[in-house]
Amino acid sequence: MLDQKFQKKIYALIILSLGIFFLNSSLRAANEEEPKKINLAILPLQTQKSDPSYAKIIRNRIEYLLCKSERFNVLEKNMTELVFRKNGWGGKDITDLVYVVKAGKDVLADYVILGTFEYLEEFLVTVRIVGVRESKIVHAVSVKFKEEEQIYEKAEELSLNLSNFLEDIPDRGLDNILKLESKTYFNTKLHYLKPIKSFKTIFKSGQGINVTLGKKNIFFNNFSWGLSSGFYRLLGENENKYSLIVPLMIENKYSFKIFKRIFISPEVSLGYSYNCLVKDNSTRQSLEPMLRVGFSSFLFLNSNIYADLDFYHSNIFEKDATLEFLSLGGGVGLLY
Repeated sequence: MLDQKFQKKIYALIILSLGIFFLNSSLRAANEEEPKKINLAILPLQTQKSDPSYAKIIRNRIEYLLCKSERFNVLEKNMTELVFRKNGWGGKDITDLVYVVKAGKDVLADYVILGTFEYLEEFLVTVRIVGVRESKIVHAVSVKFKEEEQIYEKAEELSLNLSNFLEDIPDRGLDNILKLESKTYFNTKLHYLKPIKSFKTIFKSGQGINVTLGKKNIFFNNFSWGLSSGFYRLLGENENKYSLIVPLMIENKYSFKIFKRIFISPEVSLGYSYNCLVKDNSTRQSLEPMLRVGFSSFLFLNSNIYADLDFYHSNIFEKDATLEFLSLGGGVGLLY
């Protein structure tokens, strides 16, 4: 039996989650700040057996496209080159790495982009990103092409690759953890349900659908809060025996990055569910507290769309029993 003390704890947790959401929204509205952009220094591409004008076209096109994205601070070209040459950078991007890092610090760059342009039966462009803080090459990409007319196309390809890498760099330091770049997410998933313990003597299995709308980065990055609702149908021994469950829950989860585009999120959700039990033409309805724990895994297909797979253990606290079931679900989501 669900005693009053436990029920009060459920109420308190729900109110606390709501309070966290509204307090965070108020703080954000009162102190809205632009997220800090990455400072980029872009050096000329060094040429080997090729026309220097082609290398200049690609370098300038990369600079233009990265500036146009408005996601980065691209440092002024002439001043950057002057400081780098004063620090001893002679144009050999690997052997002079120590000078690149030193000059990068002087111009307050987070990353330095440099590379080579050469022609050996076909054009080959290699671009590298040097992390000033890391003091090493953190990314490299190459493209090949045979026709001069492909220069602009390949410059755009390189720019997209560099931009995607720089945006995907893990957050570093406490300032970044607390920077509160809030995003909205929406997902919908289909679930297979399996009752356990005493609940499995009444129902065998079921299916359902779940939708969630929420905010990512509440108080600190990767903590999410959302409202989750669904519709579940559990089946008994025959078609005259089934149960309908309609949950409305507050979802709280924290995401950990596992691989480049894969995340895993432990989750605790609290709320209420409307339950309707139909048995031999008789109907029993109730509104009961519900607790759901589990985890979700996400695979980002691009910067906004992701595939979602989850596993949950749910508890519905009725007056004289606790109904428990497991669920395995999958679907798609949008982060914007």
